[in-house]
Amino acid sequence: MNQLLQSILEKTRESVEQTTHLIVERIETLLHEPTFSVEELASFVASHPNTSFSQKFLLGIHYYFYELKLNNMVFYLETKGTNGSYILELLITNETKTLFQFYSYENKLKPTKPLKLSETINREIN
Repeated sequence: MNQLLQSILEKTRESVEQTTHLIVERIETLLHEPTFSVEELASFVASHPNTSFSQKFLLGIHYYFYELKLNNMVFYLETKGTNGSYILELLITNETKTLFQFYSYENKLKPTKPLKLSETINREIN
């Protein structure tokens, strides 16, 4: 009986150690994945040398429109304000689907919140 309990205790220890190791490994992976905020992505699009740019002055407000094509992806950015400091919309698309979207009128996401993007997007902006 004592040997049976000893065996169960040993297997439990091994299981806990393995689980702990896997959890620590996953946390380290998550901490080392690159993250970007909407503001950082917008700055990347606005300052990239291949970005096309246009602006309009409507109803006393300056609107700025940016479009950047990198390989098979299109980054589209709309901002407003005297310096284009307010992000209205940021879209990242490819030929078949929308990879990322941000609309200022939706309160789902703050422009300063760090995001994990897909590997496809990370490769393009790094």
